[in-house]
Amino acid sequence: MTSVTNPTKHEADLMERLFSHTTENHAIDGDSTVLRDRAAQADIPLPPSQVSEAFTDLIHLWWPLAEYSVFGAESHVEFDDGQLVEEALDGRQFLWATVLDSQPSQLKLAWFLGAATGSSTNVSVDFEALETGCRLSLRQNGWQPGASGKEQFEKYQDWPHILASFSRFMGV
Repeated sequence: MTSVTNPTKHEADLMERLFSHTTENHAIDGDSTVLRDRAAQADIPLPPSQVSEAFTDLIHLWWPLAEYSVFGAESHVEFDDGQLVEEALDGRQFLWATVLDSQPSQLKLAWFLGAATGSSTNVSVDFEALETGCRLSLRQNGWQPGASGKEQFEKYQDWPHILASFSRFMGV
């Protein structure tokens, strides 16, 4: 098996267009700009346990790899041994995230996709029971300080689009 690598600056630049929405965080060094949490949600008419399982175990079927990947649409992405890894057809691998905590109602990740080596953000995904099924709520925060944090924040604008892909996969 090929070793998993953290993103290089070049690879991070390939992921320029990632993820969306807002809530709160911190100001950039000497700048009045406030970096907010990125957030998105989707209501799925299935029990939280099924939504959680589909989100993690079937990510290779619903993630829009043509738009959001390092190696392109022909690659494969999966959670394996506490990591979320993308694998190219030639066997190269790219570490997207490490699992910090995984419970039936919540998944917490150190997210590297689209970032330079060593500058992860935090992604949490909650699976909340509703009378009509499950509300999947995704939140990203933990931006790096200074200009690199602002650059990270600007990259992650497309979570609503990604969760829309998941919703379509789930039949919504």
